[in-house]
Parts: sequence; structure tokens; C-alpha cells
Amino acid sequence: MTLRILIICLALAGPAEAFATEAARGYQAHGRPIHRLVQNESFTLDQAVDKVRARYGGRIIKASTRRQKDRLVHIIKILGDDGRVHTVRVDGIDGRIL
Repeated sequence: MTLRILIICLALAGPAEAFATEAARGYQAHGRPIHRLVQNESFTLDQAVDKVRARYGGRIIKASTRRQKDRLVHIIKILGDDGRVHTVRVDGIDGRIL
């Protein structure tokens, strides 16, 4: 069963990586583009995806941006080389990995 799930995840990971880039450009929160929610965002979702990919490797499964308290946080899920899904959070203002 676990092997079947891993095979399905790997099969979906290719198209999901392309979707992550599209999501980075067109992510919306409650019907409004995310850039309208916070205008001083200086570290974009595309930059966060690139940073996580360079640092951890693996395949990007999902990338999104959420508002947490008073700032934006980019949440990136990657399928690691170990076959496990990891979640990495990146600050939307200064690009720190949280």
C-alpha cells in the first residue's frame, strides 16, 4: 500500500512542479490576488520556491502563500529524496526559512 502511494506521488510530482510555478504567479486568497493583501512583500513565492529547491533538493509538490498573524508566509511542500513529504515555511518579507 505504501509503495502504491509513493508511486502515485512520484507520478503526480512532475505536473505539480509546473503547477507550483503557476500557483506562485497567480495565487489568490479569498478571491483577491495576494499582492493586494500586503503591498510591501519583498520576497515572492517564486523566490521562496527557488530558495527551497536549491537548499533541499527534491521535487516541489505544492506552493502557496498564507497570512499568519501580521505577515505572509510561503508554505512549500517538497517530496524529498528520502520519499517523504516535507513542509518548509519561508517568511514573505525577508526570505528567512522558518
